[in-house]
Amino acid sequence: MSSKMQKPYLHKTCITCKIGKYKEPSNGQEWHLVCDACEAILFCYEPMEHQARFHEDSTKYRGFFGGYGSAKTTTGAAEIIRHILETPRGRTLIGAQTVPQLEQTAMKEFFEMFPEELVEDYFKQQKILITTNGHEILFRPLDDEGKI
Repeated sequence: MSSKMQKPYLHKTCITCKIGKYKEPSNGQEWHLVCDACEAILFCYEPMEHQARFHEDSTKYRGFFGGYGSAKTTTGAAEIIRHILETPRGRTLIGAQTVPQLEQTAMKEFFEMFPEELVEDYFKQQKILITTNGHEILFRPLDDEGKI
């Protein structure tokens, strides 16, 4: 069953190969579609107005603040995914104040959104993910500088 995000693009012609059609990924993830011909991935994230303003801001240091349910985690995950795809062989730190916060919010949202097809390797104990473009993502609690 396709998600609300996928429906506008499902069965449309692939923008990469112009031959295939977008289909749901076999793993059931809801944030992207896959071309049935060239296997290109279409990220289906459609930001709300306040999220789009954040994504369009080109200043070096940015913050995204809001109350519970204001899409802070989703916005951050989408921004990080864009960065990962645009920065082969880079390194990104995804952090949260404590291990439970890290696992229950940042990591949960990231893994729901990031296409599994782009994961080369995941070292669960070390909390390190390597993507197919060589980007390294470190997941770390920020409550102890020694853990970073």
